[in-house]
Amino acid sequence: MLSDNDKLNEAAKGAFYTSLSQALIRLTTFALNAIILRFISLELLGVVNMRLMLLYNTVLFLSREPIRKACLSRLSKGRNWTLVFNLSWMSVLIGLLCCILLSVLWLSPSIMDQPSDSSGYAVGVLLFCIGALVELLTEPLVVLGQAHQYVTIKVLVESASQLCKCIFTVVMVVWFPQWGIVALSAANLSYSVIYFLLYYVYFNYHLSNHEDLPVRRLRDVLPKTVPGQPLLDVELLTLAWSFFKQSLLKQLLTDGERYIITYFSFLTFAKQGVYDAINNLGSLVPRFIFQPIEENFNVYFANSLYRGKPATEQSEEQVKLIAETLAMLLKLVSIVALVILTFGYSYSFLLLDIYGSTALTQEDGSDGNSLVQHCNSVSPQGICCYAHIVSMLCFWL
Repeated sequence: MLSDNDKLNEAAKGAFYTSLSQALIRLTTFALNAIILRFISLELLGVVNMRLMLLYNTVLFLSREPIRKACLSRLSKGRNWTLVFNLSWMSVLIGLLCCILLSVLWLSPSIMDQPSDSSGYAVGVLLFCIGALVELLTEPLVVLGQAHQYVTIKVLVESASQLCKCIFTVVMVVWFPQWGIVALSAANLSYSVIYFLLYYVYFNYHLSNHEDLPVRRLRDVLPKTVPGQPLLDVELLTLAWSFFKQSLLKQLLTDGERYIITYFSFLTFAKQGVYDAINNLGSLVPRFIFQPIEENFNVYFANSLYRGKPATEQSEEQVKLIAETLAMLLKLVSIVALVILTFGYSYSFLLLDIYGSTALTQEDGSDGNSLVQHCNSVSPQGICCYAHIVSMLCFWL
């Protein structure tokens, strides 16, 4: 059992390693994406990175975010790992339901505008849905790893999968450009398959050689019934439902502009491609600094506090440590935001021109002002990251 300081150290280590790996991977993918942008049209970029990625992200977020948080919650009665694994498999069923419902919307021309070159679009929707479901099959192992502060495996798997995806994308768009949407969709599917294989290969070896985990074989994480016990924990189900409502609101706030652009067709697919490229550059800091901080310290709070108990009944030393941690996080996100704000104004256009050559700046027509506005938003995003961590802390209490 880890001590309070050990849990904090693991959370900080997880945030640092994740941020470092994200930075290295982002530098690599930056170069690879710059190559990709010179071989594909902006319309194709808009269809895949805006329309299809929105489908993929929506399925994953709504399916695994609430279930994962509920499974990682520390209850006063302790964890029954059989019931935790059973609940984690619910994310696959929810994901399948989301895929069916959202695919109907994405493929309906009466609801959404279809791309002018729709060849491969339906196959692309199918491949993105399959990729999301394959990724959800790893949820029991992800929950197991995060509950026991396994930082390295998460970082390595995500980094390796993202790198392989970028390399596969370059190969597909350079040597098989005629495949269009299908080529980029297959590249995204490769990420999910590699992510799945790495997790299962790692835990297949790790479970049989370590005794610090509650299970010893991969088949022990499969859903099962135990005589005298319910199939699912009612308290965890109630908690998952609460997290689902919160996650739904968070998803609308996170990708709200993408839903509006997608459903109301304010922009052409070429303009959407430009928007996505600029948005990816503008969200580099939130993705590889703010997001790892949020994820790792949410896990830290979930493993440090007993849900349902007021602060007066928690360990005084633990509450004091958490308060100091929150103050440190606020300072950190503020400093990062100010640094980006300082240099963003001067170098936004140069970064955009290096990333996408003249194609992005000519189509954008704003001399990099769009990217400058993203720099302005980094500070509020950092504060929102901090506010979300505080809200989660209040939720545990």
